[in-house]
Amino acid sequence: MFSRGLAVKTWTGFFREGFYTAKVPDYGVKNLTLEEKSGKYFLSFDIVDENNFTMPLEVEVKSSSKRLIKRVWVDETARVEFELDEKPIEIILDPNEWMVNENKEYTTEGIKITVE
Repeated sequence: MFSRGLAVKTWTGFFREGFYTAKVPDYGVKNLTLEEKSGKYFLSFDIVDENNFTMPLEVEVKSSSKRLIKRVWVDETARVEFELDEKPIEIILDPNEWMVNENKEYTTEGIKITVE
């Protein structure tokens, strides 16, 4: 699912971090912007890992009636962009709780951020 087109070097770092350190990813959202143009919402933000892991991450954005999920590679940081029909109300990092990470909740720019 994540391996298509990924370099061996990327996977090597992923396994080294996962097996040879006691740290876990510590994700956060920074540089969030939300623009409304012609009835569409354009959401962009950076995902930052304070512990500098390199690994895939699912990102879910919820509005009042829809949810969208993207998979991104976080290599210390990753830029994420969504185009939405409705104003987003929540961003969830790792919504299916596949990764061991620091769990937290906070709000930025009026949008709830959840790290599962």
